[in-house]
Amino acid sequence: VSRRLFCLRGPLAILCRSFDHILCSEADEPCSQASNQMISRGNGTEPVRSELTAGGAASIEAVVPKERVSAVFDGIIAIAATLLIMSVDISSTDKVLTFGDFARAAHQILNWLVSFLMVAVIWGQFHFIFSHSKHWDMGLMALTFLQVAAVSLIPFASNVAGDHPESVAAAIVFTGVMAANGYILTLNAWLLRRKTHLHVADSSYHHLQARIHAQAATYSITTCIAMAGTIFHHPLWGILSWALCPLSLVLVLRSSAWRFRHDRVG
Repeated sequence: VSRRLFCLRGPLAILCRSFDHILCSEADEPCSQASNQMISRGNGTEPVRSELTAGGAASIEAVVPKERVSAVFDGIIAIAATLLIMSVDISSTDKVLTFGDFARAAHQILNWLVSFLMVAVIWGQFHFIFSHSKHWDMGLMALTFLQVAAVSLIPFASNVAGDHPESVAAAIVFTGVMAANGYILTLNAWLLRRKTHLHVADSSYHHLQARIHAQAATYSITTCIAMAGTIFHHPLWGILSWALCPLSLVLVLRSSAWRFRHDRVG
């Protein structure tokens, strides 16, 4: 058994080295420098990403190339956007499809439109955050998969709201899913803002700070409007309220940019 394990030492070292290159791209300078450090184990060596802490202890940090994170997130977004149209069911009361049949399915079409708009907003906001990072670490990866889970619920929420247009509970579920996506985006930006060693530029901190304030204000206000419209008026008003999210987000961002320019001039 010991001889077999000794023979497997070489292939295992190659496998570990390949896995190291998967997690860490050569373009990432801090990770590339750490990968060159070798720790002797027996008669062989194994590359690890390690850096010395203040106490002198070695800490190991795994990072993921941005291209892999982008590919996973874009794939989930594409699947979710495709599944949204499956919630639209236009049935004919007669043998011939008429415009009246489309009119009866108007609430489903509106649900699809609002849901697709929110998917586009989430994709754009995520890639804005993504553009300010050199690479993704394990903390950001955990939030990214939480975001992926929330995005995967959008077709479900749209389908439930389309099948039950008069249901307050269905509209509340729809609002909850959209709000969860917005707050996870805000949490992702907040976490990246704290990790200044991952920023691509010195200005990334300010841009992320402004985006955090804009997202927190936009999604909080939209959630309140949607809940009020659902409870006090009609569930459809609560769903349509999310169509205001992109507009309010743009207004808040422009206001933040104007204040920033005004403070610099002053």
